Amino acid sequence: MTSALYKAKQFLEPTVKVGILVLSTYFIYSQWKEQELQFSSLLDQLNLLPLWLVPCMLLISLGSWLIESRKWQFLTMDLKEIRFRESVIQNLIAQAASFITPWRVGEFATKAFYFSTHLRKSIFKRVLIGNLSQMSITVVLGALGAAICFPAVLASDQTWWWMIWIVPIIGALLYLRYWEKVRHTWLNPQVWPKSLGYSLLRYLVFSSNWWLMFYLMDADASFTMQISYLSVFYLLTSLIPVFQWLDISVKWTAAILIFPPSFLPTDSLLLITSLIWCTNTIFPTLVGCLLLVSTPSNNQNP
Repeated sequence: MTSALYKAKQFLEPTVKVGILVLSTYFIYSQWKEQELQFSSLLDQLNLLPLWLVPCMLLISLGSWLIESRKWQFLTMDLKEIRFRESVIQNLIAQAASFITPWRVGEFATKAFYFSTHLRKSIFKRVLIGNLSQMSITVVLGALGAAICFPAVLASDQTWWWMIWIVPIIGALLYLRYWEKVRHTWLNPQVWPKSLGYSLLRYLVFSSNWWLMFYLMDADASFTMQISYLSVFYLLTSLIPVFQWLDISVKWTAAILIFPPSFLPTDSLLLITSLIWCTNTIFPTLVGCLLLVSTPSNNQNP
């Protein structure tokens, strides 16, 4: 009986991931057929964007990773002092490793590699603290965003559209339910405020890519509503366990479900999501791969 339960648990996670991917792909396909979206329309919109946009988005992405590297340097300072350059290299290489693993699992093993064996258990905790800090900001802002937007969503005639909001709201409530217990489990409580501060700053920086795109594409919503919809979008996509290299279809689906039809045309949402996925995920992953092959492995300690 125990063996059967163990095998069932082993197959449950990959089954859920595949199911999410299949459903997301089918939803995107149905939207594409229903609204007769064309690649030519995406290209036309892309050609209308200013030439400085992509370099600017890459710089914003780089800035968010520099903030993440400063946070990592802070979290490990009581174990081993590392230079800021070393922290940047470790974070980008960890991003490359976590690109093929769900929920950034590869980050744990990669970052632990740079520290002595006896420190690796503590390093696992530091990685978890960093990720929990970022997730906490995502959950809190997502819950606030849902509270602001939900009355408007309930007033919509599209029942299927507003029901999807239940998922991030339930996720936020469950996460906040266990936050106090988690917060006092690891490290000195004085570490958390600064870690959360870095996480909030990073959230604001990489979110500015969306605000920039909303401005250039004349999104039909106030700035407050833009922030609210975006915060719920980030919360929903953060709660879905898929590989980063496959999550573009999930992000497309979430963008269509979360942002109302009057906000932006569907093809505009797909274009924005694709550009931001390339600059915020693919770009640092490629840089991490280059660092992985060019950086000597003499950082490892016995």
